Amino acid sequence: MLYLSVTGNQDERSEIVSEFYHAGAAYSQNQWSFPQVDKSVMTTVSDLGFAALDLSTVERAFLTAVSHRGMSLDLDGSHQLLRSETYLDLQKKQLRKIQLRNQQLPII
Repeated sequence: MLYLSVTGNQDERSEIVSEFYHAGAAYSQNQWSFPQVDKSVMTTVSDLGFAALDLSTVERAFLTAVSHRGMSLDLDGSHQLLRSETYLDLQKKQLRKIQLRNQQLPII
């Protein structure tokens, strides 16, 4: 999993993510591992000195890197994928897993 922040208020974002985990009591259970949010190590690409970068530039660079690795991404076909029987079946299965997991979390 990757979290990449290109620009914006990272302190505010990290606070929102931290509040989300705490509201969901993520750290009070031991069945799953949730990342600790440490805003002292979270930053943005622009704050690292790449101020000329914007979201479009980073997106193009990412897609170019993926292409150079011989992988392909079908960005235009995503709407067809989201309506496919295979995807909808997988979505139902994943939703059921989430529901079962949430039943085991403590109610606050």
